Amino acid sequence: FACAAREPTPEAQLARFRDLTQDLNASDLGHLREDFLARRDPGSVQQVAVKRADHPHLGLTAKERHIDRVSADGTAVEVKSIKGKLSTDDLAQLEDYRKMVTAKDKISVLVAGKPMRLERAMYEFTEPAGVRANLATIKKEMLAERVSVKIYNQSGHARILQKDTDLSGIEEWLAQ
Repeated sequence: FACAAREPTPEAQLARFRDLTQDLNASDLGHLREDFLARRDPGSVQQVAVKRADHPHLGLTAKERHIDRVSADGTAVEVKSIKGKLSTDDLAQLEDYRKMVTAKDKISVLVAGKPMRLERAMYEFTEPAGVRANLATIKKEMLAERVSVKIYNQSGHARILQKDTDLSGIEEWLAQ
């Protein structure tokens, strides 16, 4: 964290952090990048539990989900530091996120001991290769279903996608 923090811009910090962590195993890499991005999201809380038993009307696919980060504005953020396609489990998780934020009656979760309504969901892809591998899923399963996507290009610049037209020119941008 300290080495990346010495870089002059947030983009350079992310690019440096990606370089420093690229050889870690997937589990460690994911946790470190979640922590790194959470530090850039003031007021957010990490690892917020959503239990099927507390929200039976949602029909969640898992007994319990842990949201990587809930932002102060009620955004449930899932960080993906993958370079390949989302797995079957990842797609089930995405379905649960959609259920959480599109329920007729918005659900509340405990954040720092206080109830907070989940207003929206965002997937945050830290690797350009992961974005490329999942473009069809991003378009059909995320953007079409009102799940926004924050992506980072090779130099660490961020872009938020909210509708499929935001994908125009994305391949060129990812390479920058």
